[in-house]
Parts: sequence; C-alpha cells; structure tokens
Amino acid sequence: MARNCGEDVYPSSEFHYIYASALHDFSLIGAEEAEVAGFVEMALEHVSHAADLLETEKDQAWLWKYYLVAGKLQLQKADSLYEEQEAASSKKEFQKFGNQIHSTLVQATNLLEAGFKRIPEGEEKHVVRLDAKSIEKVPAKEHEMVSAAANVALHADRFEEYDRRKQWNTWALEIYRQVTADSPENVEAWQGIATCLHSIVGWWADSADDAEDEDEDEEDDEDKDEPEDEYALPVYSTERGEMSLQALEAIKKAVELARKSSTLTSDLLTLGAECHLNLVNIAVGDKAAAEQSEKAVALIKEAIATFPDPALEERYAEVLQEFEEIASSK
Repeated sequence: MARNCGEDVYPSSEFHYIYASALHDFSLIGAEEAEVAGFVEMALEHVSHAADLLETEKDQAWLWKYYLVAGKLQLQKADSLYEEQEAASSKKEFQKFGNQIHSTLVQATNLLEAGFKRIPEGEEKHVVRLDAKSIEKVPAKEHEMVSAAANVALHADRFEEYDRRKQWNTWALEIYRQVTADSPENVEAWQGIATCLHSIVGWWADSADDAEDEDEDEEDDEDKDEPEDEYALPVYSTERGEMSLQALEAIKKAVELARKSSTLTSDLLTLGAECHLNLVNIAVGDKAAAEQSEKAVALIKEAIATFPDPALEERYAEVLQEFEEIASSK
C-alpha cells in the first residue's frame, strides 16, 4: 500500500523514515538472504529522501528514530561491503573495500550518536527475550546503545589493521561504558566492555608481524629483573597488559551480576576464561601463569558442566588437555 501511494501523496520526511524503517525490519526478519542487499539499498534511498526534507519540517518528535534507523542501515551496508571484500580478487581491491567499510562505519556511528542524544528521557521499548521466551519493557536509550555497540564491535573484529580494529572497538567500548555509568547492573554492557578489550588484546596474540616481535623484545628487556614467580608489573603496565586486566575486571563484574540474576550463560564463562588466558600469555614466571591457567580452566569446566555442548567441549579440548598434562607433570 505504501509503495502504491507514491511520493506525491506522502512527501513528508516522516513517511520516508517509516518506509525505511519497515524495509530495515523486513530485511532482518522476512527477507531471503539474497534479497537483503536490495532491501537495504531501497531503505537507504528513503533515508536520503527523508534527510532532504528534514530541514523544512518542524515536527521532530520521531527524529531520534530516524537517526537510529539510518545508522543501522549504514551498518547493514557495511555488512554487504564486507561480503564483497571477502570475494576480492586482489590485495588492492581488498583494501579498497576496507576503506569503504571504514567510511561507512564513520557515517553509521555519527548517525547513531545523533539518535542517542535525541532519545526522550524515560522512553521505553518492548524487547523480546528469546532465552526467557518473554517480552519486557526496557529503557530505549540503554537498549539501543548496547545493541549498536555490539554491532560495531563485530565490524571492528573484521579489520586486520590494528588501528582500525582498535578505533571501532574503542567506539563500542565508550558506548558500553556510558551505559554502565547510568545502569551499573547491565550485564550485556559489562560483557561488551570485556569483549571489546579482549578483541584489541587478541590482535597482539594473533599477530606475527615485526611490530609484535619488537614489542616482545622490549618486554623481555623489562622482565630481566623480575622475580621468576611474581607478576611482572612492567608487563601489566603496557597497553596490552592494562587492557587485559580491564577486560578481566569487566567480565568478572558481568559474571557476578549474571549469577545474582540467574542469567549466567556459557558465553560469559568462556569469555572469562579467555580473559584469564590473555594474562597467561603475558605473565612472567610459572606461579603467575599457573594461577591464571587454573582460573581459566575452572570457568571452562563450569561452562561445560552447566551448559553441556559438544561444540564447547571440542573448542576447549586442547586447553584442558594441556592443563591436565602440566598438572600431572608436577
């Protein structure tokens, strides 16, 4: 019906916003995978039409919704660009798509921030909790910020370049921290903080380039005067060390809150384990490494026991086996 009405009948920016919002929702829940890009492109056209008309209209009570939908559509556009990047036939083409994704994220986050600022105080939103099979009212601003931060953090993980991975994880990190400042019992936000920091730290763990080798050489120089079985404060005071400790503190908070509210998940426990393993990788001395390993293994075993899943067991089989071998050799 909306399509048949045409722009001559509904020339308002609100109409175009509603149309774009409907297309966005349908692209998420009703469209076939091959159709998603088409719906997103069509929705972005209506976002553009709405933007052209915004300055001529006074009624802006819904404006925050427009900015959020426009930002979410830009994030979907980044998803499409990522798929194209994966199919790139050359390094130059791969980098070109990477730059486009980065520019799209800049647009998306600017729009989202504009939307966050305009959400009315006390505005609520109905959210479906699939795990609890229920619908609940939550503060709209808190929900939208956590959702957007999680989405941007996923994009951050896709970047191979450290600067961009850090930049977009940092954006998400700041949004999560704003949420915890206002709602200190928000488990998702604390988990998100840990996830972002873990992602940045993970770049060091996964990278084998010359820059990492130089960092390790510098750390070795700093470690020479450290007692063998004590934590090496100079190591933990590096950016990698500080982020590793911050990630651990955040996930501890998330797990603590989840236990109290009976919302504990295997993802929370395994992320906690991963954060302890990050510290194993930079610990100096057997005592420090062993302590972090024991805590990681305890969380992994709790996750497997509480949430039985063959995939979970397979994922951490090597870690558990290595731990058992070390323990039995002592």
